[in-house]
Amino acid sequence: MNSSKSLYISFGALMILLVATMAITFVPLEGAHAWIALSIAVTKTWLVVAIFMGLTRSTGAVRMAAGTSILWLSIIMTLVMADYMSRGWQETQGHKLPDSAHVSRYDRDSVE
Repeated sequence: MNSSKSLYISFGALMILLVATMAITFVPLEGAHAWIALSIAVTKTWLVVAIFMGLTRSTGAVRMAAGTSILWLSIIMTLVMADYMSRGWQETQGHKLPDSAHVSRYDRDSVE
């Protein structure tokens, strides 16, 4: 069983990483937000799995199953991110829908 001290330390680290995740949204980093957020998420996941779920003290079969799951998840995420990064995301002229009549009624600028 984990000691309460290690549980509190890992909980504090999770809270710090939560604040870091929220703070990173306010920093203008252009395209790096996704990579930094994923890095923070992986760190938080590792803390939960290692400390709270006790994977470091589990049997070999449980660790092998968890490692295999992480390997497959890594492969899938790598392929998804490669697909996402390879797409051309230029704006097109007709991608925005025109405002409806009921939307313009509630527009503050159109109030007389």
